[in-house]
Amino acid sequence: MPESKKGFTLTELMVSVLILTMVITAFLGSLNAYRFITSYSRHKIQAIYWAQRIMEEQRRITWSSLVSSPYVLNGAPYPVPLDIPNGRYSLVPPVITVTGLDPHRKRVQVEVDWTEWTPIGTRTMKEFCTTDIANEPQLN
Repeated sequence: MPESKKGFTLTELMVSVLILTMVITAFLGSLNAYRFITSYSRHKIQAIYWAQRIMEEQRRITWSSLVSSPYVLNGAPYPVPLDIPNGRYSLVPPVITVTGLDPHRKRVQVEVDWTEWTPIGTRTMKEFCTTDIANEPQLN
């Protein structure tokens, strides 16, 4: 009987390298997508938090002071201190839009925009929070 040779052929080696390359490429692609999703989720939650905080501040001011404007604090655009790791995104100062619904109600909408890093470049993201505020003189 002929002696059996043990080992891999060149074809088997090339196929295994190809399969390994495909697995590594898929893993790295999913890792990149995971980084984007977690980053986007964290920033969206922070944007919602700031929008709600600004809306609550709007509820505390006088009825006549409810007007559309960029959000300012002490005369300067409010520097919202979001966590910015490695410059992966940048925040635009929030914008407050006030719409009169009737003589006794106003709708306040806060828009928070940020530029988010994505796997294919950067993209502008927006988050809106809206509330209605009633003019109730007996409470003022």
